[in-house]
Amino acid sequence: MHIHYNTNQTTLPLEISSFLPQDHLVFTIEKVVNTLEDCHFHAFYHAFGRLSYHPKMLIATLLFAYSQGIFSGRKIEKMMIENLAMQYLTGPL
Repeated sequence: MHIHYNTNQTTLPLEISSFLPQDHLVFTIEKVVNTLEDCHFHAFYHAFGRLSYHPKMLIATLLFAYSQGIFSGRKIEKMMIENLAMQYLTGPL
């Protein structure tokens, strides 16, 4: 007899910031990026195509990845899946 388990079970959303130390670098990066004005990005928006990711989120993820010595796009994508700090920046993708 085995304990029943379900890998497709619905889970409650977690507040990822509670798993990171309060002085984590990711919070500093988020604060700095959030000080940027949104008007600087409006010139790059297009009326066609699918919705884009927010430029501040993209900048924050790149800054964090670069600060960790990760420069490859594929490795950054892997960080978005496996790294809690990166998941804090990206939110649910």
